[in-house]
Amino acid sequence: MSTTVYSICLLHRTANLSRAVYVYFRWLGVLEEEFFRQGDQERALGLPISPLFDRAKQGVSKSQVGFFDFVALPLVRAFASAFPGAQTVLACYEANHQYWVGVQQQQ
Repeated sequence: MSTTVYSICLLHRTANLSRAVYVYFRWLGVLEEEFFRQGDQERALGLPISPLFDRAKQGVSKSQVGFFDFVALPLVRAFASAFPGAQTVLACYEANHQYWVGVQQQQ
């Protein structure tokens, strides 16, 4: 798979990060529960539990700032640079990033 195609697929997979916070929160809860269920199965099979999949540790919701900083925002900024019409999408990502920065600062 080419880098361009991979990047577009990844951008599509992160699209929920640009949704209104209440929608994003619901999506994140479902994602986190899916990860925890996989971790439960890994534990039951005696396998090492994948990062972010252990109910007893930090889940996906606690790693949002890092995901935005290292994956989502660089990808969406590059996309918006190539496609100026995507500036609105970039603004949504940045607003949600700021939300999570605020949450992290309160903890």
